[in-house]
Amino acid sequence: MKRALFLVLTFILFLTSSAAASSDKIYENQQYKFRMTFPDTWQIRQSKYAVFEADAPGDNLTLALFLAPSNGTPTNYKLFFTRKDEENLLKALPSFDLIDKRHISIANYDALQVLLFSDKRYNVNYIFTSKDYYVLIVTLGKLNKFTQEQPIIDQIASTLTFF
Repeated sequence: MKRALFLVLTFILFLTSSAAASSDKIYENQQYKFRMTFPDTWQIRQSKYAVFEADAPGDNLTLALFLAPSNGTPTNYKLFFTRKDEENLLKALPSFDLIDKRHISIANYDALQVLLFSDKRYNVNYIFTSKDYYVLIVTLGKLNKFTQEQPIIDQIASTLTFF
């Protein structure tokens, strides 16, 4: 009886996780040759500076992807920096305090994850250099939702692939 109950619960869990995975959107950009997966409830919007920008429902959370040619000079880009120049991140965001920074892997590249907090907002940045681009993923959300949204942000960032 316990074994049957365990199998039923496992099957239900499998169906639930499968349904969640199928409710994602895949964004593919042929010009910059990348793709990202994000929740289907998010809305893509046009951006003057970002290659890709999407908002979670309610406009409380935004994720943007910035790319600059890796053979160029990132300082030419007003909104761009690399981990070699991460001090500029803190200078560019004076109302935010550095909470944490760590090395992680995104798209098989060593990336720097920088976590910043202000009084009411959080900012998570993922910075790395791919074969062709300086890459910056920026997220901005409400501080009181950080714990809830951090796993979603990490999941989206981890789906970035170049082709």
